[in-house]
Amino acid sequence: MRSMRSVGRGIRMFVLLACAAAPFSAAAQQPTYGLEEMKVVAAPVIQGNRLDRYASQKTEVTEEQIRDLNAQDVAAALRRTPGVNISRYNPIGSFGGAEGGGVFIRGQGSSRPGAEIKTLVDGVPMYMSLWNHPLLDLLSIDSAHTIEVYKSPQPHVFGNAFAVVNLVPKRIEAEGFQTRIQAAGGSYDTFVASGDHGGKTGAWDYFVGGGYRTSEGHRNDADGELRDFFGRIGYRLNPHWSLSLFALWNDNEAKDPGAKGAPAAARLGTYETRSLVTTLTASHRYEQVEGFLKLYRNGGEGDWRDQPVGATIEDLYNDFLFYGLKGREVFRLWPGGEVIAGLDWDRTEGDGLHGAFGVAVSKDGRNAYVAAIDGNTLVVLARDKKSGGLQQIGCFSHDGSGGRCVESRTIFRPIDVAVSPDGLDVHVGTSTGDRAIAHSWRDAGSGGLTYRELDQDLAASKAEWKIVCYHQPTFNVAGHESDWGREQILPVLEKHGVDLVLSGHSHVHERFVPIGEPGTKPILFMVLGSTGGVTRSTSPSPMLAASRKGSAYYLFTVEGSKLTMVAKDTDGKAFDEFTLEKTGGKSGAFSADGP
Repeated sequence: MRSMRSVGRGIRMFVLLACAAAPFSAAAQQPTYGLEEMKVVAAPVIQGNRLDRYASQKTEVTEEQIRDLNAQDVAAALRRTPGVNISRYNPIGSFGGAEGGGVFIRGQGSSRPGAEIKTLVDGVPMYMSLWNHPLLDLLSIDSAHTIEVYKSPQPHVFGNAFAVVNLVPKRIEAEGFQTRIQAAGGSYDTFVASGDHGGKTGAWDYFVGGGYRTSEGHRNDADGELRDFFGRIGYRLNPHWSLSLFALWNDNEAKDPGAKGAPAAARLGTYETRSLVTTLTASHRYEQVEGFLKLYRNGGEGDWRDQPVGATIEDLYNDFLFYGLKGREVFRLWPGGEVIAGLDWDRTEGDGLHGAFGVAVSKDGRNAYVAAIDGNTLVVLARDKKSGGLQQIGCFSHDGSGGRCVESRTIFRPIDVAVSPDGLDVHVGTSTGDRAIAHSWRDAGSGGLTYRELDQDLAASKAEWKIVCYHQPTFNVAGHESDWGREQILPVLEKHGVDLVLSGHSHVHERFVPIGEPGTKPILFMVLGSTGGVTRSTSPSPMLAASRKGSAYYLFTVEGSKLTMVAKDTDGKAFDEFTLEKTGGKSGAFSADGP
């Protein structure tokens, strides 16, 4: 049986070789024919797919294809790009509050599009930083020489994202001048106009332009309006180095027509976007090295107007800001070899009522309070009683919103807010598992939220020593660098002559020099974060009297008008100590002695 199987394998191999060889012998015997030349005159769908040395691919759509597609925005310009799908509600404009302005790349981009897709202009961020997703109306195609679509992660090009859409600005590369003006009208009261002018003379080149687009839409509340202006100027310093400055401004709005057949009450209002992006780029090219260094700033707004929230109609105002530095160098150190080095430093900020869910107006009409569930925020607004205009005067959030709000850990996913009839209390209902209610005290004069209970307790205290403990430090150099309560808590502590403030949070030992405004009794602040967990490295500061990394415990001793603290390590060895002694009775100042 073994010999028979071996013969069978030999026969099968011979048959395969014979079949494989047959076409070659047949092809050699057949005559060849030449095809007539075929000329393709139709416009290409895309300019092409480019593959770099790292096997990363990008698709390019140029301004020629944009004009051939009669595209008025990025979504329309990419509608025939392989691997890209779009959604839209309006002939002009993209409603940013839902899926009405979406670009989806190989399935990425769950909505509007999602945060896994990044949108860039001249290689810098152009999207809403508050919830980290693009707003397509900010990508004005009038300024675009090329739209680049990266359909996969390519960290050596754009960092952390699954896919990217980047608008490359227009420029003139050949000596001379050009001007283009276009205007058109159509159904649904649609009107579009755009124009640009550019030139190059000697070492200088420039390009300016803009556009205006408007439409009433094909359905009720499908209105849209786009306005933009851009400019670029460049200067070649020498055969290797050049500088360029680019700016793009736009102002847009798009309404939500809602699902077809749905009642008007289901429509989601109007989305307005505005931005101004500026980039300054220095670039160079040599035989073995080339690269660029780019400074940028991009600030704007994404405002959701007339948004239905329950039984009310509300406006959601959001501001965003990006600025930073980007650099890239390509080194060709040996034939066929290439090394890329890069640097990205990006800073993003934002303010807004993301997910405004509940609102309350004080009985005196002077203030409004808004609970924003997605932003974990309670915003305090001053209200003009005549015009009804609002101005933000305070903000409380779960995590402090990067220092823009007062940190309040009890405000987590707030869904409602109420002001007591006497105007002295504000209650915030949160959507946590136990449906907690956070309570704050309202200053009837300013409308701001205060720590009235702390104020009252300290005022009533007859203790010789006033020591206050809370978790997050008001002064903190290392670790979390916390500054919690400087605006709200510190004035209350100073008002009542607090002697000592003890905090944790940052896992480090820090003792500050006594701190106080001129004319007030100073307060000694300490961070006692070395009693548990992994300790952090210290940082020098003239405000610190002592600091240390490492586990520790503390002994406090009070003897009448004298208070002593000794800090010891886990071996019982003292590494910091001080003595506070009252020099003027219970309310008097103290002297501090320590290393």
